[in-house]
Amino acid sequence: MIISSAIPRRSDNAENLPHVWIIKAGEPLPIDASVRPLRGAAVAKTLAARGADVTLWASTFSHQTKHHVFSEQTEMKLGPGLTLIALHGPAYSANVSAARFRNHRAEAKAFLREAARRPRPDIIVAAMPTLDLAEAAVAFGKANDVPVIIDIRDLWPDALLFRLPRLLRGPARLALVPFYRQLRRTMRGASALFAISDGMLEWGLGFAARPRADADHVFRSAYRPAEIDAEAERRALDFWRENNILVDPRPHIAVYAGTLTHRAGHRLLDVIKRFRSNGSDLVNWRLVICGAGPLLADLQSASAGDDRIVFPGWLNSPELSVILQHGDVGLLPYPNEPDLLQACPNKFAEYLCHSLPVASLLDGEVGRMIRETGCGWVCNDAEAIIEVFRHQVPQQDRLREMRCAARTLFSQSFGGDQVFDAYADCVETIAATPTSARRSHIHNILM
Repeated sequence: MIISSAIPRRSDNAENLPHVWIIKAGEPLPIDASVRPLRGAAVAKTLAARGADVTLWASTFSHQTKHHVFSEQTEMKLGPGLTLIALHGPAYSANVSAARFRNHRAEAKAFLREAARRPRPDIIVAAMPTLDLAEAAVAFGKANDVPVIIDIRDLWPDALLFRLPRLLRGPARLALVPFYRQLRRTMRGASALFAISDGMLEWGLGFAARPRADADHVFRSAYRPAEIDAEAERRALDFWRENNILVDPRPHIAVYAGTLTHRAGHRLLDVIKRFRSNGSDLVNWRLVICGAGPLLADLQSASAGDDRIVFPGWLNSPELSVILQHGDVGLLPYPNEPDLLQACPNKFAEYLCHSLPVASLLDGEVGRMIRETGCGWVCNDAEAIIEVFRHQVPQQDRLREMRCAARTLFSQSFGGDQVFDAYADCVETIAATPTSARRSHIHNILM
């Protein structure tokens, strides 16, 4: 990988406010009010609101909808102190594919080309995945004496192995040796590691071959709800009435909101089949499956002819917020695989924010919090979820207690304002730490 030195740092920052680059491909671009900023964009907006000069590096390609938002590299101003650069790479249709790897490499190369032409920042925060962009950020940081924080969101490339049958994981790991070398270079070259859970941070530190340092932190997948005005809420309510959901008499509502990938989709298929086979018991229920993805057609086929199952597609923020507020159960249909057991999916915090009790097939970190707080149910299989529908949700007093527990857990651990402010505090602290002090600290913890 060839790294060019960037233009020297800006000298016009009289108040010593940091010049920050945030790098995250794969999140929806926060280019209009209907898109709720996820972690990368939310941190970028938080830092910009404090007066920092922030560049958000993202992708022209939507990982969620599998199409290009822009046909070429695009730069635009998102607000005071905040600029978006969307890097261009080729399209891909499958999450695990050679085309996706080509996309990652192309965007990393585009980042290095563009970064070399710009004033170098005071600090870089690069999300992982993508591994290619994270590695490029570390390489650029080393060449230009810029500290780099790697924010671990997924156990990549371990996550690729977990999608395979167990018998194939050994040979596949050998094929992924170049990715693991890339991962070690990235983790060892980072100035600090952030992660969405303690388990993921320890995983990253293992590849960094060092113990935890003061600059390493866990910040959960926080959620900051979108601001919705009265007119937008009215239109969203009309949308759900037209879809025969928010009508009188009000049915019970179970919601899944997210990309319909094979990991979530196969278990949603099981839920749909069980739901349909219990038609007489669940006549007053609606199963609302929001989003799109490679398994959408299979899910729709399995639901054909059952008007209790609704596929509204991708929703804007008001539409999603309204259905979550009025729902009875939020579904987390994820498998108990090692990377997911250590994580808290974004939609877990999203459900909690709207006081929505959670029925989860995923145990691990999510299961622990559900059991400790009483904000939902940990289910062994799809039949257990149907039992929740049939027997647990109708107990309104218990459901109210769960709603209260969900909101309390959100406030304590997932509230966007507190998490993103703490995240921004740490970014600013590392940016202000002299290079000699950072190097001395890393040297000491490795000794």
